[in-house]
Amino acid sequence: MLKIWWFIKCLFGFGSVDDGSICWFSAKIPWLFDCHDYPKEKGGDNISCAFHEYTCHKCGKKFGI
Repeated sequence: MLKIWWFIKCLFGFGSVDDGSICWFSAKIPWLFDCHDYPKEKGGDNISCAFHEYTCHKCGKKFGI
């Protein structure tokens, strides 16, 4: 049931790395889209920079904006 809730949260943009939903979504459903983003709660470092490779501070996944 928790995984369904995480899926819905990430699908509508309400997921965060603090509850583990974004890292789970990006690992289990990579073909759909990656939910990581530049804000801290989305795995980034709060500095918006296009064409930059970020590293998630929770799961260590590398992602780009």
